[in-house]
Amino acid sequence: MAHPDNIRKGQLILPANYRWGVFVVSTIVMFLITMIILGMLQATGILGSGISRSSVLTSSLLQGLLVFIMPTVLTWYLTSKYPWHEPGIDVMPGWRNILRMLLLYAVSFPAMNQVVWFNQHIQLLPDSLSGLEAALRTMEERAQLTTQTILADTSAGAMIVNVLIIGIFTGTAEEMFFRGGIQRMMQKSGLSAAWSIWLAALIFSAVHMQFYGFIPRLLLGAMFGYVYWQSGSIWISASMHALNNSLVVVCAWLQSRGLMSTDIDNLFVTESGFCWWFVVSAFLTIALIIYRKAHGK
Repeated sequence: MAHPDNIRKGQLILPANYRWGVFVVSTIVMFLITMIILGMLQATGILGSGISRSSVLTSSLLQGLLVFIMPTVLTWYLTSKYPWHEPGIDVMPGWRNILRMLLLYAVSFPAMNQVVWFNQHIQLLPDSLSGLEAALRTMEERAQLTTQTILADTSAGAMIVNVLIIGIFTGTAEEMFFRGGIQRMMQKSGLSAAWSIWLAALIFSAVHMQFYGFIPRLLLGAMFGYVYWQSGSIWISASMHALNNSLVVVCAWLQSRGLMSTDIDNLFVTESGFCWWFVVSAFLTIALIIYRKAHGK
C-alpha cells in the first residue's frame, strides 16, 4: 500500500522520498544567497564591513527568513499534501498548551541556569588539549562580542527592535527549521518522537557553535522539541523560544539602565554547596513531562 504522501493530490509536487534532499539542497542554496546579499550590502556601503548592530540585525533577519523559514516551507510545500499542517503552522496552540508551556518554562528555569553555570565552569578537556580549549574559548568570546554589539544601544526603541528581531523573529524562525523541519521530518522518516526530539536538539545546539553553552542549549532544544511534539503546534515551541530570547534582551536592557542588578543567567545559581534550586527545579521539570506523557499527548 502506498504511503499517503506518495499519492499525488492537490499541492503534492514531489514524492516524500525527495524530502530530505529538497531540505538539504534548499538550505545550502538559501545560505549562499544570504551570504551573497550580505556581501553586496557591505560592498555598496549600506552595511559596514565590521561587526555593527545594523549588520548583526540585518544578518539575523536574512538568515531567519531565507535559511531557516524558506527551506522548511519549500520542502513541505513540494513533498506533502498538507504543507501547513505537517510543521504545525495551521495548528492553533490553545490556552491549555500555552499555560503548560509557561509552567514548564518557569519550573525549569533554575535548573537551566545551573546547567549553564556548570557548562561554563567545568573543565571538560584534558590539559593535553589546552590549545583546542583556548580556541573554543575564543569562539565563545566572539559570540559574546556579537551579543554585546546588539545590546550596545540602550534606548527603549533599540530594546523593542531587539525583542522583535532577536527575541520573536529569530526564535520563531529557528523553531520552523529545527522543530517544524528537522524534528518533524525525522518522525516522518520513521524515528520515534524521543529520538527525533533529541537529535534535532543536538543539531540545534551544534549549529550555534558555542561549546561552553552546548549542554544547556541541547536541553533547551529538547524542551522546545517536547512542547512542539506534545502540542502539535509550531507556535507553542516558537513562543517558548521567543520568551527565552526576549527575557535575555529585556533583562540586559534593565541592567544597562541600572534597574536590575543581577544577570538573568545568575538567578537561582549555586556556586558552592548543595544545589537545592537545581534539584527541585529538575525534579519538577521531569515530573511535569512524565505527567503529560502519562496522560496522553
